[in-house]
Amino acid sequence: MCMPGFGKDKTPRDTSRRGLLASLSKGFANLFFSILLAWSVSGCAPLQGLWARPSPTGTPAPSPKPSSTQPVQPSPMRTVSPVPTRETSSPVATITAGQSVTLTIWLPPEMVPDLAPTPEVGAFIASAHAGFQAAQRGTRLLVAPKALYGPGGMLDLLLATQPVAPWRLPDITLVAASELPALIERGLATPLNDLIPSTVWDDLFPFALEAVSADGGLYGVPFQVDIPLLVYHEQALAEPPQRWEQLLAGTAKIVFPAAQGEDGAAADLFMVQYLARGGKVTTSPLALDTVIVARVLRDYRTAFERGILVPEARESQTWENSWAFYLAGNAEMTLAGSWQYLRDRAILTDSRCSAVPTVSTGRFTLARSLVWVILAQDPAQRRLAAEYVTMMMDVERLGEWSAVSDHLPARRSSYPMAFEPGLGALLEEQLVRASPYPLSPMYLKARSEIARAIEDVLDGITTPERAASSLVMTISRLR
Repeated sequence: MCMPGFGKDKTPRDTSRRGLLASLSKGFANLFFSILLAWSVSGCAPLQGLWARPSPTGTPAPSPKPSSTQPVQPSPMRTVSPVPTRETSSPVATITAGQSVTLTIWLPPEMVPDLAPTPEVGAFIASAHAGFQAAQRGTRLLVAPKALYGPGGMLDLLLATQPVAPWRLPDITLVAASELPALIERGLATPLNDLIPSTVWDDLFPFALEAVSADGGLYGVPFQVDIPLLVYHEQALAEPPQRWEQLLAGTAKIVFPAAQGEDGAAADLFMVQYLARGGKVTTSPLALDTVIVARVLRDYRTAFERGILVPEARESQTWENSWAFYLAGNAEMTLAGSWQYLRDRAILTDSRCSAVPTVSTGRFTLARSLVWVILAQDPAQRRLAAEYVTMMMDVERLGEWSAVSDHLPARRSSYPMAFEPGLGALLEEQLVRASPYPLSPMYLKARSEIARAIEDVLDGITTPERAASSLVMTISRLR
C-alpha cells in the first residue's frame, strides 16, 4: 500500500534527503550569483585565450579615474558595428564611442612577434601592429598563431570551426593561395574587389591576380611569394644553363630534391618542368596530361643516367637537404628556393642565381604565395579589416618585409626598395612569367604521388611512360 504523496519507490527518508539536496543546491546557486555579481561590479573580466573573441556587443572601455587637479578625458574611440556571429544575418547593435573594437587575426607562427624566427621579423610585425592600432584608435589586434599546413593547420581549423563555432573564426587570416578555393566553396572567403584600393590590385603580378580570382571576384590579397631558382658556383660556371638541353650537354653536376619529403619540393620542381612544356592542371578533379608527365620523367631519367643529376638527389627529400649538399661544395649547381638564396646571401661569396633551366622559354617558374583573406561579415568590421590588409600591403612596408623575411613581395613597386637593381630585375622577370601554384587542395595530397613516380623512374623500377599513366590515374581519384 502506497502512502499518500509518495510513489512506490519513494519513502519519507528519500523525501528528506531530496529536500536537503535542494536546499544545498539553492545555497550554492545563491553563492555563485553573489560572487558573479560582485565580480562584475568590481570591473573584473574573464581572461581571454587565443581562441576567445569579443562578445557581439563589444567591451566597454574602463572609466577614467579622476585626477585631483584636472579631470582626465577618455580617448576618442572608433565607432563601428560589432562582429555578428556567422550563424545569423540579423541586425546588430552599433558600438558607440567609448567602446573598443577587436580584430582577430590568425597568422603563421613566424609572423607572431614572440615566435618570430629572427628579432628583425618580430620587430617588424610588432611595429606594424603598433602603428595600425595608433592610427585606428580604439582598435585592438588579437593575434593567434596557427600552423600554415597539415592536420590542425590554417585550412583545417577554418573549415572545422565554421559549422560548430563560427563566432570563433578570425576577421583576417593569411593562407596559402592553393587553399583559397576551399574557402571560397565554403563561403568563408568573399570578394574583396571594392574593399582594397585599385592601386594595390593594379600593382600585382599576373600570376598573383590569377591565384585569387574566381568568377570575376578577387577573394584574397597576395602578400608574399616564393619561387625556385638555379643557384650556381660562379667559379665553376661562366654562364649558367638557360635550357634543359644546355644542362644535359654540359658536365657540371646539379642536385635538387627528387624524393618524397614533407615540404613537397620534388613535386614542385617537377611541376615547373611540366608547366614549361605546356602542361595544364585541371583542378576539379585534379588532372595532369599523361604525355607531358612522361616527357618530364624521361628528362629526369636522362639527366640521372648521364651523371648530371647526382645520385644524392635520389635521397634528397627537402629543399634544405639539397641546399646543404650544394653549400658543402658537392655540386656546381642546385635548384633552391628563393628564400634560401636570400637568407644565406651573406655566406654565398661565389654563388649567383638564375632562372630554372627548362625546355621552354615561356612561363617556366612556379610561384607559391600567401594571401590575405577577410572573413569578417559585418560591413564596418570588413572595412576595418581591409584597412589592416591595405596597411600591410603598403609599397614601402612590403619592401621592408621582404628585406627582413627573405620572401618576395607580391607588388612590383616594392622591388626597387627590397633588392639591388640586378637581382630585382631577375626576380621580376621570373614573376612576370610565373604560373600560380596549383589551385587545388588535392595537389598537396598529389605531391607524394608525384615524388613516388620520380623515385620509381630514377630507380629503374618502371619506365617513364608507365609511371606517368599510373600517376595520372592515381591523382585523379584523390578526394
